[in-house]
Amino acid sequence: MKNINYENQVLESGVEQEPNPHVPIIDIVRHGRTKYKELTDPSFQFNPEADDFKLDPEHLDLTAEGIEDEINAAHQLLEQIDKENEVVILASSPNFRAQSSALVVEDILIKNGVRVLNSGKIMDTLKLRQLTIKDKKDFPDWVAAAGKYDKDNPDRAKDTPDVKHPAIAEAMGHELSDLFAEGYPDIDKRFEDFVRYMTNIYNHLNPATQAALEGKTIRVVALTHEEVSITFLKKVLDIEQTTEKGQILQLEPQDLMQPGTDVEVKVTLFPKPGVESQSGEATVAKKFTLK
Repeated sequence: MKNINYENQVLESGVEQEPNPHVPIIDIVRHGRTKYKELTDPSFQFNPEADDFKLDPEHLDLTAEGIEDEINAAHQLLEQIDKENEVVILASSPNFRAQSSALVVEDILIKNGVRVLNSGKIMDTLKLRQLTIKDKKDFPDWVAAAGKYDKDNPDRAKDTPDVKHPAIAEAMGHELSDLFAEGYPDIDKRFEDFVRYMTNIYNHLNPATQAALEGKTIRVVALTHEEVSITFLKKVLDIEQTTEKGQILQLEPQDLMQPGTDVEVKVTLFPKPGVESQSGEATVAKKFTLK
């Protein structure tokens, strides 16, 4: 493990503290491979409530390989989850490929005896959404341009999105700000807001739910997009390439987050099994305060 200077806050090594049982573990999981049907196919209907709905490429915004990405991620999570002492809360971006991924992960966890506190009611949050485009009709062109960029620049295909996205926009004859309604500082802010809220999630549960937890630890499993956590990852782990689809970033805050107070957070980027992927581990001190 290494200590990282994050916004001039350095955690002293060798300091141990008693864990707070009300502080969750937070797993940030990238969605699986997809053909972006939500964005490119007007006839696609994503309806988990439909009688014929199945966890397959026809009904999900995932390819067969994308479903496999999330099955593997779920099994990797199972290696981390203490089923006797933890319960899971599932959260997701509102975009269909992330929601589809959440459903696949939920299915595997439940089948393997994990208690999912919000089973059947995955928490959708805009803080985990994809990069916000100004006009949805431009998204098919963006998806096509991104695919062409990766094909034409195979050595740059794994660049982090904050580097690659402006290059794709330039290839389309635009600035990134011409196409999207937010920049990476905005995305970084909403990611940190999400982490802060989830770190304090116990305090937002109703008394009956708190009582039902019976001292168990909450594990938040959140399905989202590569760009949402990338600025944080670059600062904390100095990564040079983007995360893989289905790859897991784990955050372990050591205490509840109070305004203006630094909180120790153990950060682990797990390697994706069977794929050459970046990984790393660090402990940082961070405020994660809403502004």
